[in-house]
Amino acid sequence: MTATTEKEFGLAVAEKLKSLRKSHRYSQFQVSQYLGISRSTYTYYESGHTSPSLYTLYRLAHFYATSITAFLPEDTQTK
Repeated sequence: MTATTEKEFGLAVAEKLKSLRKSHRYSQFQVSQYLGISRSTYTYYESGHTSPSLYTLYRLAHFYATSITAFLPEDTQTK
């Protein structure tokens, strides 16, 4: 496992959010509506400017019917 800085970790989570949303063909607006937040707030999550809370990641995991670990960088996941 390689050392990951906090910034790298946040950017990796942001990229996972974007990738998962696009693979399910949802718009940022649709996801933000589900979460009950503004689209601009969700956009900040995907750009890495801010990070979603653990509870928000939990809700997104439920939305995408996946595990919360799906949002974590691969080098932090247990093999």
